[in-house]
Order: sequence, then C-alpha cells, then structure tokens
Amino acid sequence: EEQNYLNLLKDIISYGEERHDRTGVGTLSLFGKHLQFDISDTFPILTTRKQFFRGIFEELLFYLRGQTNNQILVDKGIHIWTANTTKEFLEKNNLDLEQGDMGPTYGFNFRHFGSEYNNCEYGGIDQLKEVIHLIKHEPHSRRIIISLWDPKNNKKAALPSCLCWYQFYVRKNYLDLLIHIRSSDY
Repeated sequence: EEQNYLNLLKDIISYGEERHDRTGVGTLSLFGKHLQFDISDTFPILTTRKQFFRGIFEELLFYLRGQTNNQILVDKGIHIWTANTTKEFLEKNNLDLEQGDMGPTYGFNFRHFGSEYNNCEYGGIDQLKEVIHLIKHEPHSRRIIISLWDPKNNKKAALPSCLCWYQFYVRKNYLDLLIHIRSSDY
C-alpha cells in the first residue's frame, strides 16, 4: 500500500501541472488518480512521513458525531483545524462564524445534510444513519452514498470537505468503499 502512495507521489513530481491556488503557495497537480487498499489484512498508514495516529482517529470520531466546534479537538491536543477557525481566517474569508467554528463542513454534513447552519442548531438528513440502515437492510442498493459536498453551504464553511463523496458496496461478507477526494496533500 505504501509503495502505491510513493509511486503516485513520484508521478505528481514528474508529471504534475503547476497550478495556482487560494493559499498562494501553488501546487503540482494530477487529476483522477486513485489508490486502492485491502484493509482486511492491513491498515494503510504511511511510514515514510510522520503520522499523528491518535489525531486521525479523534478527527474522524469528531466528524462522525456531527461536531463542528474546533475547541473539542483543541482540548484533545489536536490542532488540524485551528488555523482555519481563527477569527482572522474567518473574517478574511467573510464567514459569519464564531472563532473555532468550522461551519457546515464534514461533521455537519455527515449528520445534518441540507439543513441551515445556524449557531450549531441542527436538523437535516443524518446521512451516516441512512447509510448504516441501507447496509443492514438493503445491502444491494446502489444508493449507499454519503455526500459532503453541499453547494448551498460550501461558502459558509471554514473549508468545504476534501473527502467529499463516499459510496459503499456490499458484496458477500465484504464492505467496499469508494471515496472521492477533491483535493489531497501529498
């Protein structure tokens, strides 16, 4: 699995197109590349760059709980969202959010999709609950999908979701997952 990552990294360096981005740093970019992992006997954690394993899982649980208040992560020593939830960042991006509030992004869209984001008062569709129901009761459905891309709310979020589309596929005793990532750092 790691060699697949390293090969993709080499391709980005060798063939990536220079692009300007919102950060002003610039990127080398390739479109439509994919990596595939079989996690039935391994876990695809990189060893060629430092990984904050606890932080990865805390952030995932934070999203799955539908949370958007970065202070919850900060209190656990996780600062992945801190720079994007400062008052300065939010004001610079014309976001009407309190400091530390991520707005309608990952957690909100997992658990409250389609709802108006109003001071963390939620409603909307609980996509995680819907997917679990379909996996259990309609495993052959071709609609076992979570979308975190919400054009109505993206401009109201600190950052729109990078991992923005998940499709599940149940086959025999296996659960396959296809994740579309609109932007990923290497």
